[in-house]
Amino acid sequence: MEELILYSFNARVVVLFLVYIYNKCNIKVDGEAEQYVRNLSPQRFLEYVENIHIAAFLRDVCYNINQRMLNSELPANGR
Repeated sequence: MEELILYSFNARVVVLFLVYIYNKCNIKVDGEAEQYVRNLSPQRFLEYVENIHIAAFLRDVCYNINQRMLNSELPANGR
């Protein structure tokens, strides 16, 4: 059960990260998100980490992110 909980948490963090970078690179193209992450400055990466922390652990923000995902507000082309 613990492994399932950890997997679920990791998946949520990855999805939140993809939400933050979808307009910076085409996340649907294999390897493009990885390349984008490799080119991030440490400061910018930490900004993403802080934003994900807020989104993952604050109820109102979490609700808004989930609603955006359910309503498919993300562009169809991944940008």
